[in-house]
Amino acid sequence: QIDIQNMSQQNKDFASGQAQAATSGGLAVIAVSCGDGLDSLFREVGCAVVVSGGQTMNPSVRDILEAVESAGGDDTIILPNNKNVVAAAKQAAEAKMGIHVVPSNTMPQGVAAMLAFNPEESVENNLESMTAAIADIVTIEVTKAVRSTTSGNVKVATGQYISLLEGEIVLAGDTAEQVLESALSQSGLSSGHIVTLYLGEDADLEGAKGVSQRLQLEYPGIQVDLIEGGQPHYHYLASVE
Repeated sequence: QIDIQNMSQQNKDFASGQAQAATSGGLAVIAVSCGDGLDSLFREVGCAVVVSGGQTMNPSVRDILEAVESAGGDDTIILPNNKNVVAAAKQAAEAKMGIHVVPSNTMPQGVAAMLAFNPEESVENNLESMTAAIADIVTIEVTKAVRSTTSGNVKVATGQYISLLEGEIVLAGDTAEQVLESALSQSGLSSGHIVTLYLGEDADLEGAKGVSQRLQLEYPGIQVDLIEGGQPHYHYLASVE
């Protein structure tokens, strides 16, 4: 089974400690997430509350404020995890004292921010370290085109798979794995990097394993983790760090 257990052992041990410590502090973190696996992952790494939201179901300011109330922290950090949610998170922060936003634009950025979270540190130190963590993550998204379009030099036909590298379309192709590998090759990947593949609800497990094997052959020393994200719309999310 592909699940959170496939995170690196170092990350698992660290996340477990964070989750235990977060239950006793006055600083809470709220993450916006979409997908059963990602929801569970954010809880595992210490989020007090996970708010449902994503590409087509953005939470409102009221939803976020209700989550803050439920979290019960003296201070609360919000991880929007989608560029379309950042504005609502910032409006919530303006509406109530003690709310802070780490402007994560993707789910992988949010995970990285949580792994940098330390509930025993001050709000200011956490905001600094979590913001630095999201800057170190390269995000790739693989989805299916719902209409024909042209983006830069890339022509996309309806129904093709497309890969987005840091939000920009870099390839259209016939398989999700093909466009994923192409985007990874353009991400500056090299030996020593850690690649995490989050499998969406429509992802192919055997296809993901094949990508992992080919990456490890091409880049000796690379680490590839597979996690069942369960996210809709995106066959794969990937992070490179």
